[in-house]
Amino acid sequence: MRICTAAQMRECDRLTIEEVGLPGIALMETAGRAAADAVLELLAERTRPTTGIFCGRGNNGGDGFVIARVLLQHGYAVDVYLLGSGSGSSGDAEVNLSVLRTLVDQDLAPGRCQLHRLGDQLADGISIAGLLHGIPAYDVVVDALLGTGLGGVVRTPYKEVVEHLNRARSYVVAVDIPSGLDSDTGQVLGVAVDADITVTFGLAKRGQVLYPGRSHCGDLRVVDIGIPDGVCDRAGVAGMALTRATARAALPPRPTGGHKGTFGHVLCLGGTGGHTGAITLTSMAALRAGAGLSTAVGLTPEIERVAQVHPEVMTWVVAGPSALASLAAGKTVAAGPGLGVSAAARDLVLQLCDLDTVRVLDADALNIVAREVDAGGLLRRAAEKGPTILTPHPGEFSRLTGRRIADLLADPVAAARDFATDTGCIVVLKGAATVVAHPDGRYALNTSGNPGMATAGSGDVLTGLIAGLAAQAGSDAWSAACAGVFVHGLAGDRAAQSVGRRSLTATDLVAHIGGALEACEA
Repeated sequence: MRICTAAQMRECDRLTIEEVGLPGIALMETAGRAAADAVLELLAERTRPTTGIFCGRGNNGGDGFVIARVLLQHGYAVDVYLLGSGSGSSGDAEVNLSVLRTLVDQDLAPGRCQLHRLGDQLADGISIAGLLHGIPAYDVVVDALLGTGLGGVVRTPYKEVVEHLNRARSYVVAVDIPSGLDSDTGQVLGVAVDADITVTFGLAKRGQVLYPGRSHCGDLRVVDIGIPDGVCDRAGVAGMALTRATARAALPPRPTGGHKGTFGHVLCLGGTGGHTGAITLTSMAALRAGAGLSTAVGLTPEIERVAQVHPEVMTWVVAGPSALASLAAGKTVAAGPGLGVSAAARDLVLQLCDLDTVRVLDADALNIVAREVDAGGLLRRAAEKGPTILTPHPGEFSRLTGRRIADLLADPVAAARDFATDTGCIVVLKGAATVVAHPDGRYALNTSGNPGMATAGSGDVLTGLIAGLAAQAGSDAWSAACAGVFVHGLAGDRAAQSVGRRSLTATDLVAHIGGALEACEA
């Protein structure tokens, strides 16, 4: 599933209309009918259902008029509320409003429709609160108010209407996007509709996958309205949603004639002193991901405890940077969990950044990099040596970038893409909707996972999982990062079904990696 910004969607529409030759009125008709199908499904489950459709002045409202017309033709009773004074709508939306009026005035459809112009009534001095108080309760309401073009905070009278819809005990279908959401960031612009179903057109919008936007969309349905894939490419659409299908395509092959060497060797660097738990999780996750071999490497003898608990994992006490260089040859390195930030740990991380290998940097490895005078330069040199994947949580990313967490989370896609482009590294910015950003501008947003995964060690598991996939023949760093993020979330979903979200632990994640991989490959 591809993901776009509002500007990219507008460009897709423009190219389709002006260069492909598909008229805008045809796109609106297809979109409105697709949304109407969702409403019809809901109405079919009810006896003598009632529907209220709330339309704004733009194309989003035009989609609402098409929905009303379709419902009328199916014999349903519909109330349509148009916000806007005077003529209100324009362009294709006005055409569809005119058609709807004709159907109603000439009694050409079996259903019943009443049109209400809230804008005109407000101009007569009636308060919006008074108008809304008089609106009856509906079984289903359609939000066709604002769409993806909203550029600022929701204002009167739209604000009051959105609040009214959220208070009503109706089933809410949002057209294209719940009104009040920023379609690029998912942020709520003052107030936003809480939809049960969102029918979006052509492509998913970035803000529908990011939180908090995702929580306002309910069941997100992406419908084809006739925009060709090549048009999306020309419009610069670079995002995708991570799903089972995309994970399946990104997983490395598992040849029947393979052996341990085929499936790679992961060095897991960390576990200094008493902090062996984190690197144990990383080492086991690498094996669960399908790596042929996993070695836990530490600065102190305590690293040997890993093998005592999991004999599948080899251990090694590394004497210093030169020993690491020899040990890492031909292997994929996952570094950081439980490593510490001592001078010896710093020497190892600096050496690792200078090696010709695939590396995944997490936790203390990132903290060490962030302390360097030229952290960006260090990462650029590392990326030139070999594929480098960074897996920061927002706090670590704040230290790496020198930016406030709140600013980063206001637009995590832009933050991750900018840093990936600047450093040449693949950035996995962890969160409720983890962002994976490639230096060439591509990005992916995860759709798996749940709040139970906000638990100690979850990130250590992700580090090992990505490294384990990256180590296998036929894999590449981008595919490993994307597949690893989705499988990690899916393992969390399966673990939550088993033990519950509140009780989920990182060990549960490791235990469910195998099932998650099987589910993706099914």
